[in-house]
Amino acid sequence: EAAEKKRIIGIIKNHSTNKQKVADVVRFIHQSGGIAYAQARMQQLQREAEQLLNGFPDNLYRESLRALVAFTVNRNK
Repeated sequence: EAAEKKRIIGIIKNHSTNKQKVADVVRFIHQSGGIAYAQARMQQLQREAEQLLNGFPDNLYRESLRALVAFTVNRNK
């Protein structure tokens, strides 16, 4: 596992323009559950942000922040 971690970090630092190596990293992240974990964590943080925003007055600013959080969570890239 430590060797794999070193390899991944090396690719990210030194080979970020190599499409094949980047694809290998993305495949590893998918296979190891990294994407699913990140999505679940992001949804958890979104719920926490929603709760915090509920403590502010209901106005355009709160809704703008709510929309920003939703955009960040739901964007594809």
